[in-house]
Amino acid sequence: LDGSKMMEETNRKSTEETPGEASRRSQSLSSHPSSAALKQRKSGRFNESWMKIEKKYAQISEDLKGKDTSWPKPEQWVNIRTLPRNPRTARELIIDRSTIVDQYIDDCLAFYCQDWITPNRISEKFQYAQPSHLPTCVYDLSSPIGNGGASTHPPIAVQGTKDDLEGNLSETETDDLSIPPDDVGALSQRSTTPLFRMYSAGPTPEEIAPSHPFTEKQDLQLMIEFKKLSFKLGDIEPFFATLAAYDLSRKEKISENIYFDIPSEGAAQLDIKNLKTSTNNKAILTITYPSPETYLVLRIEKILQGDIDDVMDPYMKYSSMKEKDRDRVMSAVKSAWSRKTPLRQGFCWAVVPLFTEDKKPTLGGVEFKTLFRHKGNDISDQHFLELVNEYSRSSSSKRSRMVPGSFLVEISEGVDPRCGRITPSLLPVNPTGKEMIPEIQEFPPSWEKAFPYQRVVNNLYCYPINLNLSSRSGPVSARNIAIKVQLVGDKDNAYVPLQAMYPRTIAGNPENPEFETESYSGVTYHTKSPQFYDEIKMKLPVQMTDKHHLLFTFYHVTCQSGKIGKLGNGESMTPVGYSWLPLYQNRIIAGKEYNLPVALELPNHYMTAFDSEVKYLDGKKPLFKLRIHTVSSLYSRDTSLNSFFTEYSRHSNPKPKVIQKLLKVGHGHLTRFLPTILNALLRQICTSPTANESYAIFVVMTQLLHIFQINNVNATEILTSYVDYAFDNPVDVPSFVYEQICRHWYSLIKKHEETSDHSIKLAWFFFKLIYKSMILKANHANQLVEEDRTDRFDASFQTKLRELVELLTYEIQQRTKSELSIARDLNRALANFLRNLLSVYDRGLTMQMIKNSVQDVNSSQIDMLVDFKFDFLRIVADYEHFTQLNLPQLEILDSISEISFNWSQSHPLLALILREIENGMSHKERHIRGRCLATLRRLLQRLDWDKTSVISLSMIASMYFPFLLSALDHLDTYVASDFEEKRHFLICSLWILKNVPRELILDWLKKESKTRLESLFSLLHHAIETFEFIGEERWIEKMGEIKQFKSSETKAALETYYTESIGYRRAGKYKTLREKRAEAARRSMEHRKLSVSNPPVSPMMLSPGNTPGNSTGDLNVSIAAPTNRLSFSREGTPVVSPVTERHASDAQERLFNSAPTSPGNFPRSESDKSESFGRRFNLRNASLHASHVDLNLNYDDNTEMNLSSEVNSIVLTTVNLVLEFLRDFQASSPIPGREITMTTDVLDAVLNLQLEMLKKNQSQEVLKHLYRSLRKFAENSAEFL
Repeated sequence: LDGSKMMEETNRKSTEETPGEASRRSQSLSSHPSSAALKQRKSGRFNESWMKIEKKYAQISEDLKGKDTSWPKPEQWVNIRTLPRNPRTARELIIDRSTIVDQYIDDCLAFYCQDWITPNRISEKFQYAQPSHLPTCVYDLSSPIGNGGASTHPPIAVQGTKDDLEGNLSETETDDLSIPPDDVGALSQRSTTPLFRMYSAGPTPEEIAPSHPFTEKQDLQLMIEFKKLSFKLGDIEPFFATLAAYDLSRKEKISENIYFDIPSEGAAQLDIKNLKTSTNNKAILTITYPSPETYLVLRIEKILQGDIDDVMDPYMKYSSMKEKDRDRVMSAVKSAWSRKTPLRQGFCWAVVPLFTEDKKPTLGGVEFKTLFRHKGNDISDQHFLELVNEYSRSSSSKRSRMVPGSFLVEISEGVDPRCGRITPSLLPVNPTGKEMIPEIQEFPPSWEKAFPYQRVVNNLYCYPINLNLSSRSGPVSARNIAIKVQLVGDKDNAYVPLQAMYPRTIAGNPENPEFETESYSGVTYHTKSPQFYDEIKMKLPVQMTDKHHLLFTFYHVTCQSGKIGKLGNGESMTPVGYSWLPLYQNRIIAGKEYNLPVALELPNHYMTAFDSEVKYLDGKKPLFKLRIHTVSSLYSRDTSLNSFFTEYSRHSNPKPKVIQKLLKVGHGHLTRFLPTILNALLRQICTSPTANESYAIFVVMTQLLHIFQINNVNATEILTSYVDYAFDNPVDVPSFVYEQICRHWYSLIKKHEETSDHSIKLAWFFFKLIYKSMILKANHANQLVEEDRTDRFDASFQTKLRELVELLTYEIQQRTKSELSIARDLNRALANFLRNLLSVYDRGLTMQMIKNSVQDVNSSQIDMLVDFKFDFLRIVADYEHFTQLNLPQLEILDSISEISFNWSQSHPLLALILREIENGMSHKERHIRGRCLATLRRLLQRLDWDKTSVISLSMIASMYFPFLLSALDHLDTYVASDFEEKRHFLICSLWILKNVPRELILDWLKKESKTRLESLFSLLHHAIETFEFIGEERWIEKMGEIKQFKSSETKAALETYYTESIGYRRAGKYKTLREKRAEAARRSMEHRKLSVSNPPVSPMMLSPGNTPGNSTGDLNVSIAAPTNRLSFSREGTPVVSPVTERHASDAQERLFNSAPTSPGNFPRSESDKSESFGRRFNLRNASLHASHVDLNLNYDDNTEMNLSSEVNSIVLTTVNLVLEFLRDFQASSPIPGREITMTTDVLDAVLNLQLEMLKKNQSQEVLKHLYRSLRKFAENSAEFL
């Protein structure tokens, strides 16, 4: 179709669609949203125009070839970049994936090992030349500024009469004012200083943090360093200290144990050969949820000796101990060490709060001053927490005897980066250091801040709780019971203990620890029903089987020598029972409390033995209670998730009913395994045998994502990282992800179900998913290096994509009436998506969808849609190759009347934007006119600040030339407006006059009408008046004119307040209109009472040149409680006190503070949504009645001086271009006598303008050029004068 006249005519009609036609088409769309409105349109593409642009772009690329430039070729606008996955640890677990049986385990391992793949757009990130320090601008001011009087400029005072002009000039003639008599063009040279270096158009374009791959984020980290343990008795034996964090409000343990082996000088005297201690005395504790209810609990153990009262007695009676008594105690300790090395018994415990009431960590030296002795058998965690809870709230210690002594640790926030670390899996962290400090595994009480697993973690914690052997009889007494725990696997049909038990402390080389085959619990002396408090940690095999189990062996330990049943090293231990726990049954890992029977003997193949083959104690009653806690990135404890993974591993296409179980997955498990879950679901969507099953899975995925988004504060960050870096198209599937998502999403929205609303809120995610899937497909097919994009994607997908965009455009318009924030987010997401498509999809089709989306939004009824429209256009215009898409520039004007059509064909995207700007310039509402100008100023500032562009600014500026014609036509509207709006309007026109090619200006002047030329001089006159340097006092006076809310602004804010009050909508408590009005009246009355002493902040906070943060182009807004004070930080960011309206609606903030977001900034979590627009302000409903301005403006004399000087230079340059045009016109006028009338009128206007400039405060540089211009004017226009 390229080049056909029919298509060219279609393009022209489509491009020049009138507002009335667009309105009628939009009305038709809203009348039949489900059918007629969404029928397939004829795809009017800009193919003919695009071919011209492509050729021009190719020519530019050819011209730049070989030069030092980063200018991309069209086929290199996007590619796929592979980023090596930088592991956190210096070494990873060695895993043989060929032994993996379960598909989901293999998928998990693949995710943890894969490199990141991300779309890379060349020049996506601009390099902006920040405003440099402006030179000092010198003004000759003979009278003070700011009193309203005109000042004079030495060496002369020009009164401005034509008769005195020649005399005045001759009196002031100097050498430096002379110019060559024939060099008229010398007076029309342009300044090289960018205009927007002196006039802020808003925030620096797109200074946002890009997305990043998944990271293992650490919250508050505390370094705990053991300092000293001391008893009044003295240092006579080694001890074992255990620290752990507990949440007393939940009665939960929130960290694994921290172990400190505490050697002593007495131990050296004892010459204990079997003592293995670690020199490490530090640990790193992570706390995600600081709370005053978080306590650090200390347990101190010693070698097992016997009765705790006998053991404790010397420490309690330390003051009466003699030397021989001390020797006797040390001898008993040495004897105990020689016989019972692995066994310990509880000695004392203590507790201190880890945080203050304001959730600040307790730092510095923390001393456990009160050490309580263990009370016999009441040592289980349950009883222990009750004691801790009691003692933490009372200073009374009557119920427990205290041990004279103290335990001292040093707690500091943060970790010295020079220190090395070891993960809870004993893997060294990069970079390693001389001192390797262990990180302590956290068990957070909540998962709302969780992140997905990034590496293999596969640990199991076993907590024996209690054991009852009171019914056991026999020759061996079942007292002083210890438990040996082993992780057992199967090898050659035999049960073999695995070397999987973590050592309590790391001795020797911390980077290569030695795992053990068994671990022992502590011993409670002389009881047949002991309670336990031990934590036994082990690593699980990567591929679990149903034969993996825990084996518990119960021993009676004699504390006297000479007993039989010795084990290995002479320790008197006799087995009295056995129990076992399968860890992986029905593909579900163990992870809860268990009550197990106790067997008196252990038969061969006990795991598969019948009950009749096993002799159980007490008729197989559950006598042993324990708890299992798993921290694994391979095995989930969630039953619903395990069911899904099991079916996924067994069947290539599990049924939707099975997949439906995912909706019951716990929030923490959903977060931790989210990438693997999404990969599995997307594969199922692409491989399902029927379209209905594929659609059903897509619906489940949407519901699952919605659940995830409302339950995790980091949901948006996690989903963005997943799409940008982790997602890849499934291999060996019949269809692509982008095709299925597009098809199913369209069908879901049309059904108007609750899930449809969820998908709308997730639009940004689905758009990113479609976009990346398209790039991956094109990259795989080697299509990204092809210049022609026509056949990259098949016709059916192109049709469905266009229908989806049209449907979502309709949703934006409809939801604006009731769900403003949702409509706003959807509008941004759609704009971002279409902008991104310009890098991979057919650019003609993309431009057509952009045009249709803009024109389908009928803003004639809802002014808020105007904000949406310009927000949409702003995002599209932020495309990194926006300039290239709009080349070639306008160079020669055939006629003024044909500029619009020719320009639309050459600059299709810019034509759309400037047409909408022109339509908005005549709007009755000031804030809408402000949005129009803000959009244009942002584009122009981008061009001024971009330091990477290799295209001349004059070539680019010519694309914006038609705006100058529109500005002249709308001049009357803006010259009658306030000071600030007039500045915004004029600065855009002056930028074009400054930067467009001189030849284009001259060509335009030759063909322009007299009326427009008169408007041009009027514009220049107002520029001189508006940008005159008048000093801070008068400047603030002009900027501080009282403004009123427009009726539409107030109405929109009130409607939003009523329809989007978060509290009422979520609770389902809708109020009647009468109740709402009564509430608004009550709030207004309260506001007026408070306003007596402190007037409310005005809705219009103005700033010079539009303070950064303002995208409306005309106002910075803060509507706040009367007690609030608004000020500006050094960076110009508004700062408001934290008094906020609880239910201030997101949409109200959007109305009064529409600061722009970045192109890549997608909706965040619910708590952050109100900040996604940029600056966040407080809003109070009653302040809608405010009308006065509370000014706190940034003003800089030197900036205003330079700006005034630059504006006057632009005016003077334009005047001399007019004179240059006039000279050519006189020589070539085709109508006799016309040149006399034209010459007289133009010369009169030129002279009046220059005289007006002489009346204003001017810089020395401007005065020098102004006098030169006047001299030349007098020489060449003597007859006229």
